[in-house]
Amino acid sequence: MRNNEFVWIRYGKYLGGLLLTVPLLQPFLFCLIFYFVSKTNSKLQININRVYTILLLVLLFIPIIMLINALSFHLLGNLSPQEIVTTIIEEDQISYSQIFSILVLSPLIEELYFRKILLEELFQQIGSLWSILISSLYFSIVHLNILSAPTLLVLGILLGIIFQTTKSVTACIIVHALFNFIMLFTMIMK
Repeated sequence: MRNNEFVWIRYGKYLGGLLLTVPLLQPFLFCLIFYFVSKTNSKLQININRVYTILLLVLLFIPIIMLINALSFHLLGNLSPQEIVTTIIEEDQISYSQIFSILVLSPLIEELYFRKILLEELFQQIGSLWSILISSLYFSIVHLNILSAPTLLVLGILLGIIFQTTKSVTACIIVHALFNFIMLFTMIMK
């Protein structure tokens, strides 16, 4: 443990993702994220030389994500999707606040927590491979849906690799938002 860090702060890094499961507690997660990010020298920029690496990684992972998603729906198709997905499909409409939450707020909060805070902390403790796998597993579990968990696990691995490669949380936010946009577009087109 670092000298200037309280034990509750350290465990807050590991348990903060659980606040995503309770909507009323999400403002506390935002405060926790703001606290941890303000303690680091965060760069909200993307090195243009790393854009090619990001594009290559995304292009490599697209078929993997599509395959895992198809297998999940084939094997687990009798399970229900996430609540927001069910709501959007059943109501056959989506509000601007839902669009903002899906495309901006969720990628921002989730990437700041899962990549910038949790992944960096785990990396210091257990190294690159295990930190990516554990943070990705946690990312998929926190969404509380077994049907989407395999796809989210692979997405988490992709985002973890992007973060470890570029050290840019902005790149992760953009890729996450793009993923959410594609998922939202496919839901709306059904």
